[in-house]
Parts: sequence; C-alpha cells; structure tokens
Amino acid sequence: MIFTIKKTKYSTKSKTACLFFGIKLFVRIKTSTAKYYILPGFVVRFNNTNSDAARAKRFRETAPEDYAKFFAEIAPQNPKTLNEKIKWLGIYDATPLKTLCADKYLARQWVAEQVGEQYLIPLLGVWDSFDEIDFASLPDQFVLKCNHGSGWNVAVPDKRTFDRAAAKRKFDLWMRKNLAFTCFELQYLDIQPKIIAEKFLRQEDGSRLSDYRFHVFHGKPEFIRKTITTPEGHPGLSYTPSWEITPFQFISHPLADPIPKPRCLDEMLAVAVQLAAPFCFVRVDLYEVGGRVYFGEMTFTPVSGRHKFNHPKYDGILGDMLNLPEARIYQPRP
Repeated sequence: MIFTIKKTKYSTKSKTACLFFGIKLFVRIKTSTAKYYILPGFVVRFNNTNSDAARAKRFRETAPEDYAKFFAEIAPQNPKTLNEKIKWLGIYDATPLKTLCADKYLARQWVAEQVGEQYLIPLLGVWDSFDEIDFASLPDQFVLKCNHGSGWNVAVPDKRTFDRAAAKRKFDLWMRKNLAFTCFELQYLDIQPKIIAEKFLRQEDGSRLSDYRFHVFHGKPEFIRKTITTPEGHPGLSYTPSWEITPFQFISHPLADPIPKPRCLDEMLAVAVQLAAPFCFVRVDLYEVGGRVYFGEMTFTPVSGRHKFNHPKYDGILGDMLNLPEARIYQPRP
C-alpha cells in the first residue's frame, strides 16, 4: 500500500508510525504527559512552550508537500460537527487576512477601515518586549495584551499596586509562544509578537467588563455568548440575535444568570456582520460600555474546536450551518 499505519503499544506510551511507500512519514508518540508528531526534520511537542520559535523555523523549512501529508493525518476527516469544522478551518483555511485579523495590533487598522475607528479601544502604546515598556508614560489604569494569542492579558486597575515582576514573568513566557503549534491554528503562525497597552474599561457601575461574542456563520450571527471574566473563569450564557436564551449552552465554564437585552444590541449586530463579511465563520467579540460599542477581537478557531455542549446534538446542528471552503495548504511567510 502507498500509505500504511503501524501501531505499537508499550507500558508507558503508544507509538503510531505512518509509512509512505515504505518510508516513515511521521511518528505519533503519546505518553502520559505529552503527545508528539515527528516528521523528518520537523518535531512538534504539544506541551512544550519554550521551543515555538524553533518549531516555526522548522515548519518554514519543511516542503509544503511534506506537511500536507502530515495535516491530512491530523485534520478531522469528513468533518460534520461544529468542533470538527473549527479544527479543520485552523489547518485548511488559514489565510493572510485571517492572520492580519487575528493580530490584535494590526487588526486595529483593518477594523477602522471596515467600521470606523470609533469602535477601537484607545491605544496607549506598543512594544516588542516587556522590558521596553515605558510605564512612566502610562496612566494609572491600563490593560496590557499580547497581540498574538488568546487570553494573554493583564489588567492594571491601579498602577501603584501593579506587580510588575509577576507580569514580566507572564509576558516573557507568552512572547515565546506561538499558538499555531498548540492545536494547529495556523492563522497565528506568522504574527510578529508584540505587547500593546489599551485604555482600561469598566462598566458604568464600576463592575467588570462584559464581553459579547457574536458567532457569525456565512455573514449571519447565529448566536451570541455573553461572558464576563472573573478569577474563577468566564461564566456566560448564549442568546439568539433577538436575545432569547438558546436551547444549548457551553458547559466548559459556569453558566451566568440571564440579563436584559443590551441597549446597543442592534449596533453590535451590524458591526459583527460587517467585520465577518469576508469569512465563512468567525467569532467577533465586542464590548458595550456607557452606551458605546468597542471592538475586542476576532477569533477564527474558538476554544480550538473543543466546545462542550449541555446537549451534544447541537454540535452537529451548528456544524450543519457551516459550509467549509475549499481546502488550501498554508504557505508560511518566508
């Protein structure tokens, strides 16, 4: 056979070898603590955060036809559910425009061109490393973010009590990471890591910022998840575009209590639709503060396609709403 699979099991690990015309194409090794995919000259270890730059370099040096075979093995075959299709999109639909929009710094200019700069949170600064940040120039409140990841943020409500050393440890780690190799979301591969500072936002009553996450399928918002970030996680609840609670909920995080329809819902829906227009699927995150709408981020592979539903059938129902584009092999930037 042209392509064969050989599996071996040991007491502490299992190994799968994939052969192409009798030549070892790659080996997948699974242990109790890590999973590896090994190609000739290309090694990926999922739980190692310190070698992402080396992995990106190896990836760029690997011939496209070689990693195309690799992706064919790890990508969902004949994806049906929403989770399967999100994972597929991360491998086979990572376009340059998605890379630009996933970059929290460069996306600002694109968003301003599409819907207007009034939707941008005011930018306070941008740097290539934590050590370059001029904290003296920053106001008493601000938010630091990595532009190339998800959840890599530090909110600073009071600069006087800010633990700069703890923040530096976090950002030094995050700046070495590349999400392209965490769960194969290739739109992150070519983002140049930076740290940005934005204005600190709070609700009018001083409460934590609420996040409205619009899940847009082929230009149509199908549901909205309203979340709030707390030290315990991201409790939330999903609603229809007419602000009725959906029959399904994500149970990866606690469920929140229902809230009234936001006053800017129609405006947020219009902004989400306009930003999502070029894409078959995207999650557009927006904030509503003091009667104003602000852009948060665009996420093309939410939770890496690992949503947990209270009713699993909705993974398939939502998957039926998403028609996948033609697969394309990602061409890394030189």
